[in-house]
Amino acid sequence: MNWIASSHCASRAHCTECRNSADFRQSIVRAGLASEIDFDCPAGLPIGCGPITAPALPPGPGTILKKMLARLGLRVRPGCKCNQRAAQMDRLGPDWCERNIDTILDWLEEEAAPRRIPFSRTAARAVVRYAIRWSRSVQPKASPF
Repeated sequence: MNWIASSHCASRAHCTECRNSADFRQSIVRAGLASEIDFDCPAGLPIGCGPITAPALPPGPGTILKKMLARLGLRVRPGCKCNQRAAQMDRLGPDWCERNIDTILDWLEEEAAPRRIPFSRTAARAVVRYAIRWSRSVQPKASPF
C-alpha cells in the first residue's frame, strides 16, 4: 500500500497537513508509504498551498435514518445509542446496512420499547431501506483519485 492509494489520502482529511508540512510528508516516507518527500498530490494540490478545506462527505445511511426519525419526532435522548449506531452505519456503509438490516431493526425495536413507541418491523424495514437507497443516491459515483 502507498499513501496515495490509502483511505487516509482519499478522505482528503489530511490535505492541509500533507501539502504544508514537510515533517508530515517525511513521516509518510519513513512509514514506507512514499518513496520521496515531495510526492505529487492526486488532487493536484501543490506543496505549500496553505489551508485547504476538504469537501464535506455526503450523509451516510445512519445519518439519513436519524434525520428521518427526527422529522417524525423521534430524537436522540440522553443515554440512547442512536448517535453511536448512526455513526456505525455511516462508517460501514449502505452495503453493510442492507446485509444487516435485521440488526438495525433490532436496534430500532430496542430503542422503541423504553420510549413506549409501537414498533412494526415491516414499517421500520421500509424506512431503513429508504435511508439506504437515499444514501446511495448522494454518494459520489466514482473516486476523484
